[in-house]
Amino acid sequence: MHQNHLLEPISCLLSTQAAPMSEYTLIQQLQGQGWLDPINPADTLSLYSTHFIVYNALYQLQPRYRDQQQHLRISALDIGLQDVSTGSSAGTMPAYSLAHGYHEENEALRDFYLNWDNVDTATQQSVDTLLNGFWQRYVEDDELTMAFVHLELDMRAPYIDCKQKYRQLAMQHHPDRGGEERRFQEVQHAFSVVQRHYCVRQSHQ
Repeated sequence: MHQNHLLEPISCLLSTQAAPMSEYTLIQQLQGQGWLDPINPADTLSLYSTHFIVYNALYQLQPRYRDQQQHLRISALDIGLQDVSTGSSAGTMPAYSLAHGYHEENEALRDFYLNWDNVDTATQQSVDTLLNGFWQRYVEDDELTMAFVHLELDMRAPYIDCKQKYRQLAMQHHPDRGGEERRFQEVQHAFSVVQRHYCVRQSHQ
């Protein structure tokens, strides 16, 4: 049976992290500590292997934190701990996201990353196929999920509510009104993602 050497390093990083981090940030920190080797971005097979071993460790750690009344969020843009009993979390992630299903566990993803055969048997061709199918689909899901989080809305919110919330947040965070430019840009990008989602959904009806 495989032993994942990243279990304890990732656990230590999660316990000291003041805010949620992306997968990219987590990998950078692990590389900086010598737990992962540098990767050539053009080498998709190595990129996939690194991605897999990181997610394997995260999904192995999730039950450990559940026993401690904490939820380990796992997505490309949001990796962090959230207290289940109070809804509080490290950093800026809102408590409402837990109540509204943002952190519902995806069984297919968990099973995929806990099966070492999915990395042991990986070839360049199989990874390229994966990037164009299964994995890409969930990256897109992450983007949409985070868009609703940035708009502070339930993913079931109707488009009119999204539009109203966008206008409210854009006005609140506009730099000309004393807001933070980074937050304003997040809101703008989030609404563009949500708009694209509703346009695609409407075209399929």
